[in-house]
Amino acid sequence: MVDQRLVEYIKTELYRGLTPEQIKQTLVENGWPVYEINEAFNLINNPKPEEKTTSNSLKTEQVKEKSNMIIIILVVGVLIAGGVFGFVLFSDSIPFIKPNKIIDCQSDMQCFIQASKKCKPSNVTHDSTIGLFGILITTKSYYEIKGLENNKCVFYIRNEKINVNFSDELIQQILDAGETQEKIDQELENYNSQYDALEGRDGTCKFNVNDLAEMLNRWKDGKYSLGASCKLTPEGTQCESSGDWSVAEDCQGSYFNQEL
Repeated sequence: MVDQRLVEYIKTELYRGLTPEQIKQTLVENGWPVYEINEAFNLINNPKPEEKTTSNSLKTEQVKEKSNMIIIILVVGVLIAGGVFGFVLFSDSIPFIKPNKIIDCQSDMQCFIQASKKCKPSNVTHDSTIGLFGILITTKSYYEIKGLENNKCVFYIRNEKINVNFSDELIQQILDAGETQEKIDQELENYNSQYDALEGRDGTCKFNVNDLAEMLNRWKDGKYSLGASCKLTPEGTQCESSGDWSVAEDCQGSYFNQEL
């Protein structure tokens, strides 16, 4: 069932001249699930038929009998409505926010980036594809912003699914070199078996808020700069994040040990 407060808030914001997109963005940033927002808009755009009113004669009679009471109610109602509208009009935040609600952006990366600008707890599932010499690596990742910790934004990442394919051009090159389709399929199976070991790996890093938002913007556009520089020490192999992770701090977890 649609939350009536949500419906009334949307009506008020529409009356103020905001667009549906602006209203939806504000609601998502404040923790309202997308499906609830859409249901509320559908209810506003397609209202249910109201029950039939009583006859005009009966209404006229009731008005005459209770005219004084109606006047009082109207005056009080105007005062209350004015106060509520004034609060909405002059407040820079939504007047009702669900407590402890994480912003579920589903697969909307722009929603997640918007939340990251203020390090609001939020999550998103994102698909990305990187091409390396005709080898296409598609990764389904789960990102989550856990909030601020010592003025740093805590970012969590997890590999959900990794799938490897060969581009049509690479397949043709391999065939032209004399290999069979069966050999190509076997190589592709070997690649996917190796990358299966990376699925489920996760980790957290801490960012300055601006650095995190900028990195996520690049990722949305398919611009990745990932990697690590490693060296052998008496204590063992030590790796240092590079590329996108170079501005992060305190990176921990199996995600940052991406050896196959």
